[in-house]
Amino acid sequence: MADLYSDLAESLAVQGSYQEGVDTLTAAMAKDCFKKENSARLSLMVSLAHIHLYADDAKKAEPVLKEVVSAAEFSTVPLKVRQEAFEDYGNCLTKNHKFAEAQDFYSKARELK
Repeated sequence: MADLYSDLAESLAVQGSYQEGVDTLTAAMAKDCFKKENSARLSLMVSLAHIHLYADDAKKAEPVLKEVVSAAEFSTVPLKVRQEAFEDYGNCLTKNHKFAEAQDFYSKARELK
């Protein structure tokens, strides 16, 4: 179910409706099945950060990704989503001029390949 919400939100963002994408994911995360921090919620959060990056807003994406990658349940997130989280976090950090930290997350993403 998280994949459906993520796909819908990212489709909206690609079409230029960034706020609708953010609203879709925010509403999904408010649903009972996504309220607890689990792999589905973390996947939605990665999608939310990805949409912030579409909108070129790394300052909004960075804290979301920081929460995701530091969550105890992060290791239960599907491999593809973990890799995307590391790459997106690296991109956020780069855009926010935190180059050394960014390199660490790019390396983590490559290790998962």
